[in-house]
Amino acid sequence: QAEPGCPPVTRAMSELPKVPVCVFAKPPLPGRAKTRLAAKVGNEAACSLATAFISDFFTDVLQRPWATPVLATTEDGLAADAFPDAAFPPGVAPGGVTRWLQPPGDLGEKLEGIVRRGLEGSDVVICVGADSPGRPQFRLEEAKAALRGGGAEAVLGPTEDGGYDILGLRCCPEGLLAELPWSQPTTFEATLGRFEERGMKVTVLDRWWDVDDIEDLHRLQALLQGAGARRAPATAAVFGRLKLSALLGAPPRPLRKPQFGTVAEVRPDSRGLNLLVRCVSKATVQPSKAGPALLDAVCGDASGVVTLRLTSEAHAAACEPGAALRVQNARAIIVEGFIRIVVDKWAVLKPADSALDFEPWVSNDVSAVEFERSSS
Repeated sequence: QAEPGCPPVTRAMSELPKVPVCVFAKPPLPGRAKTRLAAKVGNEAACSLATAFISDFFTDVLQRPWATPVLATTEDGLAADAFPDAAFPPGVAPGGVTRWLQPPGDLGEKLEGIVRRGLEGSDVVICVGADSPGRPQFRLEEAKAALRGGGAEAVLGPTEDGGYDILGLRCCPEGLLAELPWSQPTTFEATLGRFEERGMKVTVLDRWWDVDDIEDLHRLQALLQGAGARRAPATAAVFGRLKLSALLGAPPRPLRKPQFGTVAEVRPDSRGLNLLVRCVSKATVQPSKAGPALLDAVCGDASGVVTLRLTSEAHAAACEPGAALRVQNARAIIVEGFIRIVVDKWAVLKPADSALDFEPWVSNDVSAVEFERSSS
């Protein structure tokens, strides 16, 4: 049974060596680099992006006096000319870059091997992914601070896809990263659980994101229009040189949560109505002209009630007295002078996401107010 946690640091802070910050990357080649992106932007563009991501890693780490960049690569990446010159920022000679060979095995074995090599000369090792250009500069600073002086023995920087782009360790016991679910939505949670099982003190950074598919590239496009261009100059240059912004077009409009109004705000010309209501009653209505019977449901909130005109069996089944309902994209019509809210095929009517803690104010019946068409 391994002892929990890491051995204590015995050296003074002023005596501590630079921290190896290791990026895991293999030589970017068209057809092998960023294949999911390549399906949308082409092999050459995807390869250029992968190359720029590596360059921006070096730009980031070389600004930090406490860090030294390390290229953790495969056998074919060890030669001085294995990576193109564009993978390194101006002033960085490819032959002078520290390169460590990734050991064989799965990602856990590769990480363990690189971390142990780094710990031979330093008290702390940080590993980062190459697919997060423009990450906020404070993320690496927070990782180092947590490991040196902050009491942490491990640091994880989670990403939105369930993995992580930063892993920092003060020790790496045998099997620490063995048999974890790599490249899965559960990778971060499984790794965090493993560290906690080993009795390690863990600091979790704020969540960030990787660039894996076209939606991420749109997001990167928006980032590079602001401060991200300074943090990722090589990537910004590729966008400009290949005119990727024109190829991608405008980023998709972000989704937003629906905004819900109140029954009292309903007007005869209301469109795109979103309401949270409770059903009071429902009844079959025979139209004045020949035609099938209609189903109306009186529903409301604390501001009043209104009559919904239902057009499907599913909507009718949902409108049981007392039911809490969510109505979206409905519209108001005037039937013989009175408001009805039409819930048609373009609208949504389904149970509310949570209980509604109000009683409908039945005394204010919006559908009981008669309207007449203006002659002006």
